[in-house]
Parts: sequence; C-alpha cells; structure tokens
Amino acid sequence: MQLPNNVTFGAHPLEVRFLKGVFELKPSLPRYNRIWDVSAVLQYLKTLGPASELDLKTLTMKTTMLLCLLTGQRCQTLTKLDTNLMQILPDKILFTVGEKLKTTRPGKHLQPIELIAYNQDRTLCIVSHLQTYLTHTQPLRGQNSKLLISYAKPYKLVAISTVSKWAKAVLKEA
Repeated sequence: MQLPNNVTFGAHPLEVRFLKGVFELKPSLPRYNRIWDVSAVLQYLKTLGPASELDLKTLTMKTTMLLCLLTGQRCQTLTKLDTNLMQILPDKILFTVGEKLKTTRPGKHLQPIELIAYNQDRTLCIVSHLQTYLTHTQPLRGQNSKLLISYAKPYKLVAISTVSKWAKAVLKEA
C-alpha cells in the first residue's frame, strides 16, 4: 500500500514506532529457557539393555525415543511412518512419508528418513530396535501398516499426543 510521498505502509515512521513499542511491551523471547542433556537420555536408554531382552512397552518407549533423537522430526511425522513405505537395507532403514504434514508446502516435501545402524553399541542401534519392534508387533498390528502402535490392547494406531507422552516419560525417567 502506497502512502503520500511514495512511502510504503511498513516504512511509515508511525508504523515503525508502533511496532518497536509492541516489541518493548512483549518481546519475542525463546519459548524454552533450559536445555536438557542428550547424553543423560542416551545413558538411560543404554541401561534398558538390548532390544531382544525388552518387553513390548519398554521396547516401544525406547524405539520411540531413539526415533525422536535420531530423526529430529515432530511427533506427527513419527505417527505417519508406514511399514509399507519402508525399505530395510543391510545397514539402514529408509522411511518415505507419503502423507501431508504440518510442514509440507507446495514444492517442499520431506526427504526420505534414513536411519543408519549404530554397530558400536547395539543397545542404542535404531535399526536393530526397529527390526525387533517389527517382529514383536507383526502379529498384533492386523491391517495397520503404521509403524507405531499401542503396546496395550487393542493395539491400535497411536495419536500424536501418545508419542509425545512416551517421549516425555522417557525424558522424565532419564
């Protein structure tokens, strides 16, 4: 919008002063003021042991937390991971997200999520945990092809809030 003297609305002195005043009243500060230590979480996950020795609940929680840490994706993205769009390769697993996400924009789609095996420590290897998780949940999932399902009957798909609760529970335990 052009004002007199060819000044745009955003460059008008009154508008500039007004916005500076708004910033002074309510500055945009970081939402979180604490940073948690990832190594503490990894040490806790190590204490849970290898995937083959875990019950379904612990395996689900540990796998979910490893997915959160290693992908850096939103919980929404983790709920969209589909076993039909998964490729299991010798030392890695690839997930293609086939659904629209909150961050999806025209011409900007999420690249395939690549999870590489961590052979130095099998208790933290996402590939071995996912393979064990898939083996344990295969008879429980029925027609569900989504990766994450609940660890209690009726073994349905999980909501975004459930994945978030699982991650927070692991953080609290750590």
